[in-house]
Amino acid sequence: MFGLQIVLRCVVVVTLLFGTVASAQPASAAPVVSSPARPLVVGSEQDYPPFATGLTDATVGGFTVELWQAVASEAGLSGTLRVLPFHLLLQQFKDGKIDVLINLAQSPERRQFADFSVPHVVVHGAIFARKGRSDIKSEDDLRGKSIIVLNADLAHDYAVGKGWAKQLVLVDTAADGLQLLASGQHDVMLLSRLVGLQTINALQLTHVEALNVSVGFAQKFAFATHKGQNDLLARLNEGLAVTKANGVYNALYEKWFGVYEVKEAGWRDALTLMAPVVVFFLLWIGYLIWRRHIERNQTLAATAASRDLLRTIIDTAPVRVFWKDQGLRYLGCNAAFAHDAGMPSPQDLIGKDDYQMGWAAQADLYRADDRAVMASGIAQLFYEEPQTTPQGQTIWLRTSKVPLKNQANETIGILGIYEDISERKLLDEKLRQLSTAVEQSPASVVITDLQANIQYVNPRFTEVTGYSANEVIGQNPRILQSHLTARQVYDEMWQKLTSGRSWQGELVNRRKDGQIYWEDSQIAPVKNDDDAVTHYVAVKTDVSERIRSAQMIDKLLHDQRAILTNLFIGIVTVRGRKIVWANPAFEQMLGYDVGELAGRPTRQNYPDEAAYQAFGAAAYPALAADKIYRSQIEHVCKDCKHIWVDVSGSMLNHQTGESLWGFIDITETRRLEEEVQQQALHDPLTKLANRRMLGDRLTQAMAASQRSARYGAVMALDLDNFKPLNDEQGHQVGDLLLMEVARRLCACVRQIDTVARVGGDEFVVVLSELDNEPLLAKVQAQEIAEKIRLSLAAPYVLDRTVEGHATENIEHRCTASMGVALFMGHEAMRDQLLNRADAAMYRVKEAGRNAIQFYEEGSPQTH
Repeated sequence: MFGLQIVLRCVVVVTLLFGTVASAQPASAAPVVSSPARPLVVGSEQDYPPFATGLTDATVGGFTVELWQAVASEAGLSGTLRVLPFHLLLQQFKDGKIDVLINLAQSPERRQFADFSVPHVVVHGAIFARKGRSDIKSEDDLRGKSIIVLNADLAHDYAVGKGWAKQLVLVDTAADGLQLLASGQHDVMLLSRLVGLQTINALQLTHVEALNVSVGFAQKFAFATHKGQNDLLARLNEGLAVTKANGVYNALYEKWFGVYEVKEAGWRDALTLMAPVVVFFLLWIGYLIWRRHIERNQTLAATAASRDLLRTIIDTAPVRVFWKDQGLRYLGCNAAFAHDAGMPSPQDLIGKDDYQMGWAAQADLYRADDRAVMASGIAQLFYEEPQTTPQGQTIWLRTSKVPLKNQANETIGILGIYEDISERKLLDEKLRQLSTAVEQSPASVVITDLQANIQYVNPRFTEVTGYSANEVIGQNPRILQSHLTARQVYDEMWQKLTSGRSWQGELVNRRKDGQIYWEDSQIAPVKNDDDAVTHYVAVKTDVSERIRSAQMIDKLLHDQRAILTNLFIGIVTVRGRKIVWANPAFEQMLGYDVGELAGRPTRQNYPDEAAYQAFGAAAYPALAADKIYRSQIEHVCKDCKHIWVDVSGSMLNHQTGESLWGFIDITETRRLEEEVQQQALHDPLTKLANRRMLGDRLTQAMAASQRSARYGAVMALDLDNFKPLNDEQGHQVGDLLLMEVARRLCACVRQIDTVARVGGDEFVVVLSELDNEPLLAKVQAQEIAEKIRLSLAAPYVLDRTVEGHATENIEHRCTASMGVALFMGHEAMRDQLLNRADAAMYRVKEAGRNAIQFYEEGSPQTH
C-alpha cells in the first residue's frame, strides 16, 4: 500500500510540474574502447568555487577535485591534475592533451566530442548585477546590455544561442568577471548561482547580488571523457556509485554545498523537542485507543477513496505514466501508456521489459537512461527522445524520469512520464525552414505593419543599407528614399497594396552613408485566416552593379531587364543529395513544372560528374560544421540550357542530413562582366592583349622566370612602311593588314607566350620558359624572332569592299623591325625590359629595317 502511494504521489507532483523545466538531451551510447594504461591527465579549471579552487596545480582544491580523488581511489585510477582557465582547459581536452575533465556541464554540443558520467551536481544559472538595478525583470531585458561570461562556459554557449554574441565580454574566472562588474564596468554577468554566491562572499563584494530573474540554462556537471572511452567512463560511474553508497559523496557535498542549503530538522531534533508533549500524550493513550477503534473504519474508507482518486488521476492525466523495478521490468502504468505499448490493459504490461515492446529498437537507449537515473539518484526531466510505435512509426516524446524510493529512502525502481510531441516538432521544423530561408536569403526581406512601420529586417537588409536592425525597427521605409524615384511609382505601389494585391518594381534608394543604389522590390500583403491584411512583406534585390554596368556598356542591360529582375528566390531542401522539396521559383528557374523536381537527384542539375563531385566536396563539410556555404556555380535546365546561379545553403537537421539551399539566377550578370573584362584587357581591332593586359602577362612571366630559373624574352616589333598603305588605300585596308599581322604573329608563337598590340602598328611579344643558359635562351629567342620576321615579310592579299558590294584584291608587301631583350626573374623592372626591346628595335630602324637586334649592355648585336 505504501509503495503504491509513493508512486501515485510522485506521478501527481511530476505531472503538475510538466512543462516547467528546460529539456535535456540524452547521451548516446558509444562503442566499447579500453581506457589508456598510462597515468591520466585530469583537467580542473581555475578559481570556480566551490567546485574548483586555486590557480595552480599545487593549490588546487574544491568539491570536484576531492570527489575525483575519492572516485579515482575507488576505481583504481591514477593521474595528475592540470589547472588552467576553462577555455584553455576545454581546448586542450579537444586537442587530446587532457584525458578527463572533472567538472564539465553537459550540453548537446559538447556531446559531439565528449562522453559524460552520471551528473554529480546540478546547478542553476543566475544573472548577477550591481545592487539597486531595477531595469532587468526578465531575460529579454538583456538585449543590448553588456554581458560578462566565462570564456567557453555553458553560459557563454547559452548567450550565443540567444543571439547576444556581440554583447559578450569574456573572462577567464568567476572572480575576474565579478570584480569587473563590481568596478562599475558592464551591466550584468551570467554565471552559475552557486559559484557566483560563493565568489561574492569570498571577495566580500557587498554591492553585487543575484537578481530574482529566471534564467533558461542549468548546468549538469559531470566527469567528461573522450568519445569512445567506455571502459574509463564505466569505471568513473562505478566509482561515483561507490562514493554515493559509502557516504563519501554525501560528506563532500555537505562540506562544500551544505552552507547554501536550508536544512530540515532531523528526527532526533524532533524527538527532543517533542519529549514533553509525549508525556502529556501518554495520559491520553487510553482515549486514543478507544477513538482509533471508532475512526478505523472511517480511515479505511477514506484511504480507499484516496487510492481510487489517485488511480483516476493517473488514468485520466494527459500524459503516459509508468513505473519499473530495479530489474527494469514494468510494475504498472496508466491506460494511455498501455495503449501506446499495444497492450489491452495495464495488467498485461506487468513483468515485461522494453525489449518486449513495440519500441525494442530504442530499448538500449531507454534502459541506459533508467540506470543513470537510479545510479545517480538525480531526475532527468523533460528531454526529447524517439519511440517506435507498434505500427512501426517513429514518434517523438518529451520524457521525465525520477528515482522511485521506499520509506528508507532507498531506490527501488524508476517512475516515468512522457507526452507525444511529434506534431509540435513537425511544426517547429517547418517554421525553422522558413526562418532559415529568410535569414539566409541573398535578397533583403522587410516586414511592416499596416502603417508601414518596420517590424523586421533580415541580415541582408543591414548589409545592403548600412542600417542595423535596431536603427530601423519602428521606422518607415521612407528613410531610404533618395527622391530619385518618380512619385507615380509610389502611388501605383500603394494603390495595389491597399487593394490587397502585390506590387513589383524598381526603386532608387539611398544607403545610410549617402550612396545611391538601385533595388528591384516585390511587396505583397500578408493575410490572416479571415482574409484580412495584417502586414506587408517586401523582398528586395540590390541591382546597383547591374544598373551601373548597363550605363557603362551603352545601356545593354536595359534590353535584358526582364531577365535579370526576377525577384523570386529559388528555395530547395535536400537530403542524401536528392531534392525533398522545391518552391515554384526554383522549378521555374530550371524550366520544370510544379512538383516535378521532388525526389529527383541533384546530379541532373550539374553540367558533368566532376562539377557535381567538386561542389559536394566543398559544400557539405562546411554544412557539417554548422557553417553557411555560398558559391556561384553552373546549373543545367530541363531543356539542357546552362545558367549560372548564386547559391547559399545551411544544414537543417544533422540527424537526417537535410539541408536548405537558396538560388538566384545570375547568368546575364556574369555575361556582362565577362564582356566588360574582355573590352578592358584586349585590343578591339585585333583581339590581341592590350597594353594593360601585356603588363600583367609580363609581370607573371618575370615571376615564373624567378621560380624556374629559366630565361624569358621581350620582343618589340614595328611594321615597316605601314603609313604609306594607310595614306594610299585608306584605314579600312590598314585595319585589314593589322588583323592579318596579328593572325600571323599568333601562329608563330606558343600557347604560353603573349602577343599584344600596343600602338598603331606596334606589337610586343613575350616569350616564357626559355633555356636556363643565356646563350641557348638567346638562340631559342632568335629562332622564334626569325620565324616571325619571315612570316610577316610574306605578301599580303587584302580584300577591300568597294561600294558596299564588290571586293577588290590589294597585294601588299610589308616587313618588320624587331628588338629583343632577354630577362631572368626580376633583375630588371618591367618598364626597363620594354624600353630595352624598344631601343634595340629603333636601332634596326636606323640600320635599314627588316632585321632583328638583341639588346645587350654596351654593344648591341644585329642579326
